Amino acid sequence: MSSPIPFPNGLPMIDLPRVSLSNLLRHDEKELDKLFDICLSTSFFYLNLQDCPKGEQLWNQAVKVCNLGKATLPVLDIETKLSYKSRETTGVFDLGYKCPSISKNSEPKFSKAFNKNEVCHVMLRTLETQLQLEPGALMSLHRREDPSYNFLRVLQYPATAPGDNPNAAKFPPHRNSCWVEPVNSHVIVNISDALAVLTNEVLHSGFHRVIGAPGDQAKLDKYSVLLGYRPVLNTPMKPFTSPLIPQLSEEQSSDPVQTYQE
Repeated sequence: MSSPIPFPNGLPMIDLPRVSLSNLLRHDEKELDKLFDICLSTSFFYLNLQDCPKGEQLWNQAVKVCNLGKATLPVLDIETKLSYKSRETTGVFDLGYKCPSISKNSEPKFSKAFNKNEVCHVMLRTLETQLQLEPGALMSLHRREDPSYNFLRVLQYPATAPGDNPNAAKFPPHRNSCWVEPVNSHVIVNISDALAVLTNEVLHSGFHRVIGAPGDQAKLDKYSVLLGYRPVLNTPMKPFTSPLIPQLSEEQSSDPVQTYQE
């Protein structure tokens, strides 16, 4: 979402590549190759949601979620916020909420609830093919009917009060970090740590931090909408078998294989 205060100039910036959702959904070979090349290197990219109806609908839903956070987070006291159930430290999946848009037989009642799934699945299918994995190797780890740690979050970064040190109560950027400018109707995508493990670091999970806004934008509260798409809880965290994925060393293989939940 655009800010009433422009993003400041003169900051160290990184120019992320842009991937077209429309081209991905049409299985455009050049776009699929671009996606895979990005995942082999930095793993960060802008995904353009404004070039197709499914993307526009997903963006509009994200804006609604952000607006809900803006209307809720500033007015709730900390005691109320802490009263909401969070996941146990043991990693037990919180089954306290069921999506009302899914019927008992796991069929969607409203297609818009599954736009995110379709977007993620087209990227997973691309990685399956490019990594020469068995069909469904990645897709089977992201079935909507299986328990997982998928999440949708709204993060609030309060504005810096006049005279305050902007880094006093916030996590400051690393000295070598570069800023990424938010782009309207685009989302920033990053490969997860789980995919890095499952491919034995063939795919990279980029190091990043989400912090308060820079420059004059620090005068405003910052809101971020995060969507995490994670494998099912019983996924064995070991590399897939593929001619493109190096297998674990003898020393690494001696360690017990844990599940994603563990």
